[in-house]
Amino acid sequence: MNKYPIGVTPEARLNLIKKFDLSDTHHIDWEYIVADHSRLQEFIQSYKSFNWNVDEKYALMAIIVASYEDELQVCKEEKTIWNEIRSILITDLEIHIDTIIYWSLKEADLTSEEIEEGGFLITKRMIEVYEFCNILNLVGENRWDSYNS
Repeated sequence: MNKYPIGVTPEARLNLIKKFDLSDTHHIDWEYIVADHSRLQEFIQSYKSFNWNVDEKYALMAIIVASYEDELQVCKEEKTIWNEIRSILITDLEIHIDTIIYWSLKEADLTSEEIEEGGFLITKRMIEVYEFCNILNLVGENRWDSYNS
């Protein structure tokens, strides 16, 4: 089990497949493939209700965020579910730093216009969380250096 996950572990993936009866056909980008906006509330309630380990929380949040991105395709102004997701991201910040960075596109070094044109629908919301939590100060500019040593 990782303290600060940076990817979905095989064990967490298998546990979530069993719990939610998810597809196990793809290993690469599995969390995006199994995302399902129609099950978003189920995923969120399960995240809150069960005693998941750190790796399972990371993997489940990856599914939740991808499912929310799909939801925004249907309802661009949705805010109620976002408030729940935002609250979880902030509460379990150390677990979800990588998820926030990925969806905020902060490491892509894009302009506001580039984000507007080619970013995810959730990107502006994730940027708000990134800035609210002051993530750059938490991880530093060279956050990958510790993984290379």
